[in-house]
Amino acid sequence: MSNYRRKLPPLDALLYLECVGRHQGFTAAARELNVSQAAVSKRVRGLEDWLGVKLVARDGRGIRTTPEGDRLVSRVGLGFDFIAQTIADLRSPARPAVRLACMNALALFWLQPRLRQFALGDRGGDVALTLTDSPAELLTDPHDLVLIYGDGRFPGWRATPILTEDLQPVCAPALRDGLGAGTDVTALRGQVPLLDFPRSGPDWIGWDRWSRLPGATDISDWPRTGCATYAHAIGLALRGQGIALGSFPMLCDEIRSGRLRPLAPGPLATGRGYWLLEREDTRLGTQAANLRAFLFDEAGGRV
Repeated sequence: MSNYRRKLPPLDALLYLECVGRHQGFTAAARELNVSQAAVSKRVRGLEDWLGVKLVARDGRGIRTTPEGDRLVSRVGLGFDFIAQTIADLRSPARPAVRLACMNALALFWLQPRLRQFALGDRGGDVALTLTDSPAELLTDPHDLVLIYGDGRFPGWRATPILTEDLQPVCAPALRDGLGAGTDVTALRGQVPLLDFPRSGPDWIGWDRWSRLPGATDISDWPRTGCATYAHAIGLALRGQGIALGSFPMLCDEIRSGRLRPLAPGPLATGRGYWLLEREDTRLGTQAANLRAFLFDEAGGRV
């Protein structure tokens, strides 16, 4: 049995940290929370003491969240979004929320900004979002729609491809430009580590499997930095701390904004991608059908 009072820190401290991480500053967070800057700083420091982990780096010019802080902020934000959506659903039972399940990285980099657009649009409605990388949880819980990675074979579900996957090395522009490197990843060999991550599913493709794709580069002798998750690897790449394996078009926003730069070789097709599932034995309600159509529109016809 879970004992959340022992396992979790005070929840208001997590709320303060999420706000600090989103604004990258105590002053703006204090303004949003309607408290003093000192109160925000004290609450975050108390959370650091509880965890025994540095979450915010302080210097004379301001503050920034550490990699550990970034990881916690992203997870806490997703959790608060889920709780808020569930509460909204309970308060408005006459118009139930669409139950959408999605894998973590896809939600963080592609889905969540688009859900905000959906909620603000004419077809918008409440969405109860479940995040997990477990295929069993994605495919057995009572969801209306599921966004999942794979090859399209999901018994009991109607599967339509929404984003086809291409993989390509990516890094921060400052890293590539600072080393005077060209657009080929081999120009950074031995100078920059590869950002590695654990594979949560047997069909996930990491650096080793990428190197066996036709046209890929031999990376057997490259140094590597282990990351907790794929999202963590992309976070380190954004901060110029290594080369990540970019999954396209999931990272289209980061590439389009210039925050990440692709490196040759690539993009290399994997034959896999992200699929939008709906149950074969259930007809979608109006709101779920609206969300389904919206997500396909946002995918830009990349099927």
